Parts: sequence; C-alpha cells; structure tokens
Amino acid sequence: MIVNPNPDIEIISIDHVEILVVDNFLIDPMALRNYAAQCYKDVHDPALQEHYKYIERKKIYQIYPRLQTFQVLFPGLCAQIVNLINNNISPKIRAHFNVPPHVSEINLSKGPYFNAVHQSPIFLPHVDAGHVSSFLYLNPAELCWGGTAIYRHIPSNRITVDQQQSDVSWLTNTPLTKPLTTSTDEWRLEKMVEMKFNRLLIFNSSTIHKIYWPDDNGPFEKDFLKTRLTLNNFFTYAV
Repeated sequence: MIVNPNPDIEIISIDHVEILVVDNFLIDPMALRNYAAQCYKDVHDPALQEHYKYIERKKIYQIYPRLQTFQVLFPGLCAQIVNLINNNISPKIRAHFNVPPHVSEINLSKGPYFNAVHQSPIFLPHVDAGHVSSFLYLNPAELCWGGTAIYRHIPSNRITVDQQQSDVSWLTNTPLTKPLTTSTDEWRLEKMVEMKFNRLLIFNSSTIHKIYWPDDNGPFEKDFLKTRLTLNNFFTYAV
C-alpha cells in the first residue's frame, strides 16, 4: 500500500472555504521524493527526456512524469486524494461552483507533476484553474520553510475569485515591489499552512493563495533536491 489508510486530518474553515490538511499522507514519502529526483535526471538524458514534459523557468522547474508509469509506481495516490475531497470538503466546493446534484465524478485536470521552486516566483497571490487544488510537500524536515498562505482582498472582501486565469493583479491598486507575506492595506493574511514533510494540502482552486516566502532568504537552492518540492494535482468535477 502506498497511501496511509489512517492519516491525520484537519479542516480549516475561512468563510465559505475549507482547507483540508492531511499529515502523514504516504506510508513511504521518500519513495516519491526519490522518484522525483530520478525524473529530474531523466529529463536531462537525451535518451529518456522524450518520456517527460519538462518546463524550466528562471525560478521554477516543473516535471510531468508519464501518467501510466506514475500510476504503476504509486497506485491509488490520486484516487485517495479524490476520496479525501469527497469525504471531507466536497459539499462546499460543489456549492461554490454550482455543481449539479447528479454530478459525482471528479477528474484529474492537470498533473500529477513535480513543482520545484528555488526563488520566490511571484509577488502577488493567485488562483488556480479548475475546482480543486492539491499540493503534497516533499521536503524533508531540514528543508521545510514557509508554506502556503491564504489571503483576503480587503477592499472587495474576496477570499475567492472565479476565473480561468490565475492572475489577480486587476484586484490591486498598489503594485507590490516584494513578495507579499504579512498583511497590507489591500491584503489580509488569513491563514498560513506551514510546510511539513508528507503534508497534503487541498482546497477550492478559486481560493486566493500563494507560496509563503517569509523573506528574501531561505534554505532553497537551484539544485533540484534543495528546492521547494511539491507534487501538484488539480481536479475538476465532470460537469
């Protein structure tokens, strides 16, 4: 078995948003971290790189493993995320997106992919496409720093924004010159969920959030295994 049948579960409620925090999600999280490292090696091997989708930007790497291979190596991982959604936070998400009562299927719309970040990628928070976002922290304890922050836009009192694009800069009147961390006149930090090895975070994709980068420094480096490493999955109800 890959997934822990009895993880530790907490639900954080903010207005109409429920944030599901699942600790000890995998029985052997190092196996997934080691697989991520292998994928990173493979994408730089000309004989193997065609099997992956690989995106490298200035501050971030994204590696999409072959879904069939991932499912063989980590059977039931994505299915268990769907079960956690259905058993814990689905009603409010369904209500938010007006999902019809007869719709029960949740599909993987993006992912799984490994997201490796070594510098703060954006100043402003953002939202995700789809209905449900999930992030599994894969950093060992000595590389756990910061986390994921949920923000409210104070002038509009928004904690969610429904749109297909992630950018929410149209909401703000004052451009930021450094990464948003604490509250400002326009943004209120509602909750920071701390990064923790083998912690799974799941919430409504329209929730305004960002990587919590406490200051300009930290333990992360460009070396893949010293980045902020997560497994990302995004889901959509089959409406």
